[in-house]
Formats: sequence, C-alpha cells, structure tokens
Amino acid sequence: MRLIVEPNGMHNEIYHGLSDAELKVLVPAIRRELKRAEKMVEHYKDILEGGEASERQTTALVKWEKEAETLSEIINYTKNVKL
Repeated sequence: MRLIVEPNGMHNEIYHGLSDAELKVLVPAIRRELKRAEKMVEHYKDILEGGEASERQTTALVKWEKEAETLSEIINYTKNVKL
C-alpha cells in the first residue's frame, strides 16, 4: 500500500493506493461485508415497514444503507480495474 499526498491549495489531499495483489486479497472480504450490510438493510427495512421501528432502528437502517452503498461502489470500481 502506498500513501499518496497531493497538494490542494493550502492543504494536502491524502490517498491510499493498493496494488493489484493487495486488491485481489481484499475483494472477497469486501464482498462478504457487502452481503452482510445488505442483509442488515433488509432486516431493518422489514422492521420499518412493519411499523415497529424505533428511532434507533431507523438510524441503524441509514447507517447500513450508507455502508452497503460504499462497499458496492468499491466492488463496482474493482470491476473496472484489471485484476
């Protein structure tokens, strides 16, 4: 993994770069976490649709939706990268 620092005005943008080999190792773990996040989204959606969701459960639904979206974006990006 490499740390990439690019100047951006008065601040620096910091990125983390992965090699193809590192990405190959991480993709299966990311897919597993995506499945877990999607399962949790469905769980909380079922509770919400049943009309029994508390504020805490609604917040958890939003958290899991964001996580699933982020993981999905990573997986979609890796499809465009030659592995």
